[in-house]
Amino acid sequence: MDVQVVLEKQPNPKNATDTSHKFFVRVEDGQKHLLHDEVVELEPSRPVAVKFHAEKPGLYPVTVLDRIKVTVATRPIEIRDLNVEFQNTARDMETLRQWASVSDGLAVKVEDCRDAGDLVAQIKAKIEQIRHGKQQRRPWA
Repeated sequence: MDVQVVLEKQPNPKNATDTSHKFFVRVEDGQKHLLHDEVVELEPSRPVAVKFHAEKPGLYPVTVLDRIKVTVATRPIEIRDLNVEFQNTARDMETLRQWASVSDGLAVKVEDCRDAGDLVAQIKAKIEQIRHGKQQRRPWA
């Protein structure tokens, strides 16, 4: 999963002449392996996006260091495994058929649709079945 973190340096009213804009951003995984290391220019009130790739769910600490490598800020980012529901749904044909029927759709196993022509014919048949099942309204005059 690709993750984007937006960093923003807040203006410091006590030090309006601050000229240090160069910062280092480090991202580690839960086992302290370095995933991303980047130099960024952070100007006050100008957000900068940093992207990294998270292989699996877990905590990913993002650390911002100044030019002399002193930690300025750190924030853990928790990546959760959100696909559990989708994995179950994707393998449960009855649930997929119920979802498809809500919008007059069609749920078909990949094993049953090796030929695209057959799948198109099934879809057309479903459309015709719905079309003939509904009463068509026509004006009297």
